[in-house]
Amino acid sequence: MERVIPIQSSEDTYRELLLLSRQYHNVISLLIKAKMNFGNLLDQVMCHITKPGNKYLRKVIYEVCLSYIQHKPEGDHVYEFIEKKRYEGKCGKEALVAGINKFLRIYYGKVTELYRESEL
Repeated sequence: MERVIPIQSSEDTYRELLLLSRQYHNVISLLIKAKMNFGNLLDQVMCHITKPGNKYLRKVIYEVCLSYIQHKPEGDHVYEFIEKKRYEGKCGKEALVAGINKFLRIYYGKVTELYRESEL
């Protein structure tokens, strides 16, 4: 037995193709929006190291924090913070970056305190 396939009129075929193209366009636009939202979500959740500012200054700050690790000063807040991060399970580089951020916060606090005192 041969199977008989009903022939659709060209108008019905055109409507189906039009509907499929609209659905395809909607799916593609949803995928693009989802990808953009996922990228924004990753930027918020996974804070990565950005490289703004002077590269030589970044290098100096990196060397300062490496010297903290090499000399192991007792009672120093930055060194203790780096060691605490290592103890928490962070790898060496992540702990170092956290130490750099801690160093910058302490340095900024001391500098702004000196400026406030000099204004008075």
